[in-house]
Amino acid sequence: MNYKNMVANSKSKKEVALVLASGGARGLAHIGAIEVLEEQGYKIHSIAGSSMGAVIAGVYASGKLPEFKEWMLGLNKRDVFQLLDFTFSLGFVKSERVFSHVRRIIGNPKIEDLGFNLCIIATDLENEKEHIFTQGDLIHAMRASTAYPTIITPAVHDDRFLVDGGVLNPLPLNRVKRKDSDILLAVDLGAKIPYKQALELDVIEKKETSTAFAMAYRTFQKYFSEKSKKDEKEKWNYFKLVTETINVMHNKLNEMALEQNKPDILVPISFKAADTFEFYRAKELIEYGRQQCMAALKEYENTPQ
Repeated sequence: MNYKNMVANSKSKKEVALVLASGGARGLAHIGAIEVLEEQGYKIHSIAGSSMGAVIAGVYASGKLPEFKEWMLGLNKRDVFQLLDFTFSLGFVKSERVFSHVRRIIGNPKIEDLGFNLCIIATDLENEKEHIFTQGDLIHAMRASTAYPTIITPAVHDDRFLVDGGVLNPLPLNRVKRKDSDILLAVDLGAKIPYKQALELDVIEKKETSTAFAMAYRTFQKYFSEKSKKDEKEKWNYFKLVTETINVMHNKLNEMALEQNKPDILVPISFKAADTFEFYRAKELIEYGRQQCMAALKEYENTPQ
């Protein structure tokens, strides 16, 4: 599909307040959605994001989305696994390796120095409320927002534990900064719609040269893969139990958010599109985000206002 051939009417020249949801690897669809918005003449003036939505929001606000996309496109299963720095302290993964790579791409900026309206959501466990980052260290804010409960260790902020923003606000429609006559657009990563694979890909993996690595990866698959290859009784491993519990919570919170703050444009990303750690499927998921955003824009532009 040639997206640039789409003729945009006067609506597409308006400014956009963008909301990016939490959802693990499905968040790579945010990249495709942003690309389409820019190609079609929409100007993003502010973003609010939770978890993976916070990462994409922060990278975009830093002006480094193309570089981040290139990094994601180069990852395969082995690369993703090696980015997981395992620990056994309030979680299984520290995520320091991941954010070390992110820092190499975007540097170490302060949110207030970006010249962009950026809001990153985390959850303050002790005070049972959202923690809203609109200033301070961007990498730290993204790290806090992605601290998936029981899997990724919490971030420490002012002697308090902060965890994934999706715990309380996975689709932060109420946190994005608005302007008069702007367009509120949300990319929802938990849509209850069928997933039609965007691309047929031949996944080529690096040859395993290390027996230790192969054994470690099989162990990871056993305990952390959400895919079910056995019968119904055996599929509920630890990670699936955690993720399914949080997915139910996210879905209900998303429904409430959409009822209270109905967006002008909703880009639905199927919750079946990818499992949490399937970042090696970047090409497919980015294209899926492009397709879903294009369809949503067409519907909006063809609907009388």
